[in-house]
Amino acid sequence: MSQVVSDPAEIRRFQAALRQFNGEVTNANSRIRAQLRALGGVARSGVHEVLAGAGERYSRF
Repeated sequence: MSQVVSDPAEIRRFQAALRQFNGEVTNANSRIRAQLRALGGVARSGVHEVLAGAGERYSRF
């Protein structure tokens, strides 16, 4: 079994890295959703609806 991390500085570094990662994922998700909405304005077939449905399913993580 792994040892418990008891170094407060190590925990703070991990917390900072996790916050940065979360921010990057949130920003990437926002960009992808904006691109998908823009695609909806030019899509002429049912492809946009399929992609939008898939995007909604995978954005809820």
